[in-house]
Amino acid sequence: MPTAPTEHPLHEVPDELPRPPGDLPPAPPPSPAPAPAGIPAPPA
Repeated sequence: MPTAPTEHPLHEVPDELPRPPGDLPPAPPPSPAPAPAGIPAPPA
């Protein structure tokens, strides 16, 4: 089935097609904030 160029806006990328490199940078993995130096961690 042919797709018309008007089906998808220019700012949207179909999920079937891979996004071009540089479109969205990979999100960094969430890292826990380190405890301040010199301050003991509270008892669990």
